[in-house]
Amino acid sequence: MRDYYKEKLRVLTTLRNNLFTCLIVIIGGTIGLFFTDLNIIKAIPFTVVGAYFGLRFLLNLLSVNNDIDKTLEDLKNECK
Repeated sequence: MRDYYKEKLRVLTTLRNNLFTCLIVIIGGTIGLFFTDLNIIKAIPFTVVGAYFGLRFLLNLLSVNNDIDKTLEDLKNECK
């Protein structure tokens, strides 16, 4: 059972790293819209979509962190 927890932690850690990378790219792209010569009417929908996905990835990142904490607690309780 201990190997199961180790594998689960490895997968959750990889997922957290991927979500963090995606969050950086989305935030950078959304902010980058303001530095282009794009018409403001065209930039607003992209900004809204970028903010939405940025928020979704942030919430998923926090959820994965909670899953990691819960798995570590379960592993700690199993070792006792």
